[in-house]
Amino acid sequence: MALEFRGEEIIRGMRLEVAKRLLAAARHFQKFHMEKIGIVNPPPYLDSSKPGEYLKKRTGWLQSRVLYEPTSPSSVADNDLTIRVGIGESARYGVWHELFNRRLGLEETLKRTKRDMAALVSRGGAVGLAATIG
Repeated sequence: MALEFRGEEIIRGMRLEVAKRLLAAARHFQKFHMEKIGIVNPPPYLDSSKPGEYLKKRTGWLQSRVLYEPTSPSSVADNDLTIRVGIGESARYGVWHELFNRRLGLEETLKRTKRDMAALVSRGGAVGLAATIG
């Protein structure tokens, strides 16, 4: 009697499961950030954000440009289990406000969601979540 071990198949399945959990964490980050920058400041824009606050929404463009990639479990698994989350190229002004006008942004969102994202990835266990902003 011979046993056949399908190690590559098992490892691929594990990578896909981890990729699904990472995508759940990325979606959580995206949703949280979109909510924070989704507070409306209607015309004539008399209630604009102040230093130490998240930007307030005028047109919704910045809010719609909070993105992550790749977006499928197989793509994440093939990309060394790495997902990039950030602001789309056409809305870089959001990052500019964070860096130069002292508005809250991606870095603050990471601080506020890191624990929840770790729980999503580990399903309740303690894991280290490496994150860089750059």
